[in-house]
Amino acid sequence: MESFAQINWLATLVGAVIAYLVGGIWFHPKVFGGSWMKALGKTQEELGNPGFAMGIGALTTIISAIAISWLVIATGTDTPTDAIILALVSGTGIYLVTAASDYLYCNWPSQVQITQGSYRIISFIIMAVTVTIW
Repeated sequence: MESFAQINWLATLVGAVIAYLVGGIWFHPKVFGGSWMKALGKTQEELGNPGFAMGIGALTTIISAIAISWLVIATGTDTPTDAIILALVSGTGIYLVTAASDYLYCNWPSQVQITQGSYRIISFIIMAVTVTIW
């Protein structure tokens, strides 16, 4: 797979780190984390120590960044506008659509899906634009 070999690994990692840091801000209790926990019906204490989840979150963010980087190369995305469109299409057409059934089966409130889904789409945009402009 030639396009996989063309991935700019530094740009991919930087995009992942930025997206992960935005997630830390996004889910901070004073930003969207408080309303997200309330929608889940959980308290900070019930969620426990977030260390393990944060580690897995970092890993999955890196994997997502690699996939986004590959898509940027494979589709010939070369402008920030095209990167945003690619991220919106993949974020809504793949992530949100497939996650919708999970939310329905789990009977989670729409606020949970809105908070998590909007963060995912923004993180896809961050990663796609980062690797495109690098």
